Amino acid sequence: MSLFRLRKWRPIACLFVANVIMPYNLAAAADLETKTLPSALLKQVNQLVDTDTPRLEAMFKDLHQHPEIAFTEVRTAAIVVKELKALGFTVTEGIGKTGVVGVLKNGSGPTVWFRADMDANSVKEATGLSYAAKNKQRLPDGSEIDVMHACGHDAHVTCHMDAWHG
Repeated sequence: MSLFRLRKWRPIACLFVANVIMPYNLAAAADLETKTLPSALLKQVNQLVDTDTPRLEAMFKDLHQHPEIAFTEVRTAAIVVKELKALGFTVTEGIGKTGVVGVLKNGSGPTVWFRADMDANSVKEATGLSYAAKNKQRLPDGSEIDVMHACGHDAHVTCHMDAWHG
């Protein structure tokens, strides 16, 4: 599977590129006139993508099947907390009710912030996907609504968990 043929997983592949290539000196690594990457670097990126795609695909599908509207993302937050703690982050939960902050200490120096939305939309999913959201979400008043990840926050969370995992 070639990195550039990953249509379905292009956002995830892009994070791999960012995490492998950005630290690399592009001026030395790429022929700037033809804008090609050295084959060894491309092979390394493709191997990383191929190795981690099953884990990321499973995470994405799970998040997609279990959407939660804003301020109710308890399950999603728990997944993020588990991933960040496993990677050695200091985790604070309950920010703005269901938000999660992970801090990875790396000495003194600049702090880098990344943000991923987790909430879904109050929309009935009609995609027909095998991993489509099918359950309604019960609100505090007892009413139920349709809910799905219609704007990509399931991919947003998956991409961020990937960025730190790699």
